[in-house]
Amino acid sequence: LEFRRVLFRSDLIDDITAAVEEHNITKLRAALEAAAPRAPALTRRIEDLARRYDMDGIKAIIERTPRR
Repeated sequence: LEFRRVLFRSDLIDDITAAVEEHNITKLRAALEAAAPRAPALTRRIEDLARRYDMDGIKAIIERTPRR
């Protein structure tokens, strides 16, 4: 997937980043639910990583995702 083509609102990136840093899956899922309509493929990829508790993988994706 080409994540650099997806623009997430800054507040969603902040929410996802905070959830990852806190290892808070509930908070992460809430942020992903809000992001899903804009970026379904990216959201599914992050959800897959979340199921494996791969917070480093999620962080790497979010760091490459542009803000709008």
